[in-house]
Amino acid sequence: MQGQLIPDRDAVGWHTQDKFAAVVETAGMNATELAEYCRSRGLYPEQVQIWRQACEQAPAWAEERDRAIHQATRDSQQEMRAL
Repeated sequence: MQGQLIPDRDAVGWHTQDKFAAVVETAGMNATELAEYCRSRGLYPEQVQIWRQACEQAPAWAEERDRAIHQATRDSQQEMRAL
């Protein structure tokens, strides 16, 4: 089917890129359209909602990770100075 997202059938589950594409494709859909989309791909609407929430939280995760890396770097630098 051309123009429709269908994940690699040989893969176990959906790849991150496929999940993100599904979130983008369904962003403007109403409940009926989303249900049809999910039925045609063997999904539940709840799965797409969870993926959407994960996409929305991704920037916060990245900021938290960056802060942790920055703190670890500062701690390492302080330890090296102390030695």
